[in-house]
Amino acid sequence: MANPTVRLTVDVESFARLGCGCWERQSSLQAGKV
Repeated sequence: MANPTVRLTVDVESFARLGCGCWERQSSLQAGKV
C-alpha cells in the first residue's frame, strides 16, 4: 500500500459547505479555509 502524498486540513464547517456546494473552491482557498 502506498503512502499518501497529499494531506488536506479543513474544519468540519468548511468541509460540509464545500461538500454541499455552498462555497466556491477558489474563494475558500484564498480565505485560508482549506
